[in-house]
Amino acid sequence: GDEIGDLARSFTDLLNRLREYTEYLTTLKAKLAHELRTPLAVVSTSLDNLERESHESHLSPYLSRLREGTDRLDAILGAMSEATLIEQAVANTELEIFSLSAVITSCVHAYRDVYSDRVFELVDQTTESSVLGSADLVAQMLDKLIDNAVSFSPSVSSITVTLTSNEKEIGLRVTNTG
Repeated sequence: GDEIGDLARSFTDLLNRLREYTEYLTTLKAKLAHELRTPLAVVSTSLDNLERESHESHLSPYLSRLREGTDRLDAILGAMSEATLIEQAVANTELEIFSLSAVITSCVHAYRDVYSDRVFELVDQTTESSVLGSADLVAQMLDKLIDNAVSFSPSVSSITVTLTSNEKEIGLRVTNTG
């Protein structure tokens, strides 16, 4: 019943409210994606039905824009869901020491097979590439960077993956034309 006890209870209440708010924010992305899927499905289904009906030709541009808009919204919701899954994977991943150079080299060899219409170059300037982290998450990150580089570069172009290091950090760079 003293002032210090009251202060301690006030801080405890404040910390509990902050924890609840943080939990809410952490799950908000997944909740929004889930809540928006049903209305988007209703709009998409209605649009499908409208596109099957005969209509005046002047409506075609509007239907086309509606389709593009629903496709964009669906892609955004997919990205939100994927981001939530990645955040959960990062939070639950056990860290290990691994060779970043070995992981990147293996990935680049695989990309050469998958994207045969691109030329992949690996420039490894590291002297030591042991890091504490997750090799799987690094590979997923590089997959996304490479997918982006392939999407925004012309066929038969070059994509360069460069690893550099100094005493404190290791750098990874993906370069493409496009």
